[in-house]
Amino acid sequence: MRWRKNSVKLCWFKHEVLDEYLKHPERYHIYDERAGMCNILTKDAYYFNLPEDERDSETFAQIRYFKRRLKNSELAIGVVEHDLSQLPYKEQLYWTSKEIENPEFMPHDENFEKSTKEGFEGEFVNHNDPLQSIYEIIKAINVTLENKLFKNDTQNPNLRYPVVNTEQSYQNAHEELFKLIGSDSLNKKALEEILLKKLGVSEDKLKDKKSKRPKGPWALFKILISKIPEASFAPFKKCYDARIAKTHKIDEARLPDKDFTKMFLDDCSNIVKELKRLKSFLESIF
Repeated sequence: MRWRKNSVKLCWFKHEVLDEYLKHPERYHIYDERAGMCNILTKDAYYFNLPEDERDSETFAQIRYFKRRLKNSELAIGVVEHDLSQLPYKEQLYWTSKEIENPEFMPHDENFEKSTKEGFEGEFVNHNDPLQSIYEIIKAINVTLENKLFKNDTQNPNLRYPVVNTEQSYQNAHEELFKLIGSDSLNKKALEEILLKKLGVSEDKLKDKKSKRPKGPWALFKILISKIPEASFAPFKKCYDARIAKTHKIDEARLPDKDFTKMFLDDCSNIVKELKRLKSFLESIF
C-alpha cells in the first residue's frame, strides 16, 4: 500500500468507514468525541481469542482519527497516515475502498481546528461535549442514591452525534439517547421511593386517573422533574418525541436550511442543564 510510516499526514474517508468497527463493540474500544482526536483500539480479549498465527493479520493496535465537515455538510474521517500503514493488508483494502479523493471542506470547522491543536500541537482544548456530560451526570446521580436511578449508565457505542445532515440521522441519535435517559433505563422502584418517602407524594398521584393502574417510570420521572424548582421536562420530552417520530423518507431527508448535528448538540446541552438541576436537587434531599 502507498501509506507511509512515520507520517502524520491525514488521509480522508467517508464517515461510514467507521461502521465496521462500531457494529463490533466486543472487538473494539472506540473513543469517539465531537471534537478531539478519536481512537479505535483492538480489545485484548478479542486479540487473545484468535489463533496465535492470525492475531497480527486480523487485528491492529490503534487507529487515530479526526472528524471534519465537507462542503455538502457530511462528515469526513481523517486518519493519520502512519496508522494506516500499520494496518493488516485486508484492513488497508477496506479503508482504501472508502477513501475520498480531493475532499472539499467547509471553510471553517471549529471542532476540527480544536482537535488538531490538541492532537498535533499538544494544546489543552476545552471541549463542548454534552453527550459525555450526560454520561458523567447520570453516573454521579446514581452514586448519590442507594438504588440506581438510571440503569443504563454505561457507554452505548451506538450513541453518537449525527454524522449525516439528515432528519433520519437526527432521529436515530435521539433513539439511542432515549435508551440512556428514557423508560427502559429509569428505575421505577427508585423513582417511587423518592416520590413517596422523600417528597411526600401521595400514592394516588402515582396511579393513572382513569385506569387506577400504577404509572410507568417515564410518567414518574415527569412528576419528579416537576418538583424541582425552575426545572423543565421539555428537553426530555423532545428526545421522546423524536424517538417516536422517525421518518423513512430518505429522498426528502436532506434539508440544507437545517443543521441537524447542531440541533442534536443543542438538545443534549438542554438535557445536561436539567440533569444538573436534578443532581443538585437529589443531593439536597438525600
